[in-house]
Amino acid sequence: MNKPKLSEDIETIRSILERQNLSLDALAALFKEKGVTVPVSVFKTRAGPLGVLCMFLKDHGGMRFVDIAKLIKRDQKTIWASYTKTKKKVSKLDTSSKLLVPVEIFANRNNSIMENLSLYLVRVQRMRLIEIAHQINRSNKTVWCFYHRAKNE
Repeated sequence: MNKPKLSEDIETIRSILERQNLSLDALAALFKEKGVTVPVSVFKTRAGPLGVLCMFLKDHGGMRFVDIAKLIKRDQKTIWASYTKTKKKVSKLDTSSKLLVPVEIFANRNNSIMENLSLYLVRVQRMRLIEIAHQINRSNKTVWCFYHRAKNE
């Protein structure tokens, strides 16, 4: 990005902040409150869900393995191994979905990645199991299993 364009962008941001009566700190707090999100469509691939999640956070989110490990409460070596394995299988992730889920839902170690995803989509997003199945390209019965295992734990 060249310097004249960057300075124009900065001025545009400043004018918007002034019009909205927001400080830079308030803007930073809004971004922090929003958190890191993942499009549901990344889970359409048949590769392992943990590896797909790690691949999205590393390649699209620019995060380091140690940061991903802290965020989803897994060991850094596990994150690296999952990422490396998935990178060999999957060249590109589908990020087309407008349905986003917060990464924090995957920090629950009592459930698998897909169990946490289905539980969140049913309870928070109020989606039906068949809708989830279409979103992640899995059968209805598989999604039913994910949800009921998570619900019963």
